[in-house]
Amino acid sequence: MIGSNRALHPKTTGRAWTPRADDRQTLNDILYVLNTGCAWADLPRRYSSPSTCWRRLNQWPQDGTWETV
Repeated sequence: MIGSNRALHPKTTGRAWTPRADDRQTLNDILYVLNTGCAWADLPRRYSSPSTCWRRLNQWPQDGTWETV
């Protein structure tokens, strides 16, 4: 009986899922860095993750997001 329950509970990787950062907030954070000239690592903690900002700054021109903004 115990073995049959394993199919209902797949093995997890142990990583916690975090929700996607808000696009509008991320855009504001990118603009903050571009306007102030601060390093991505110096982005204040209340803003989006520096890696999220950097990734979207590079992703948005490729997927057409900048054209819609």
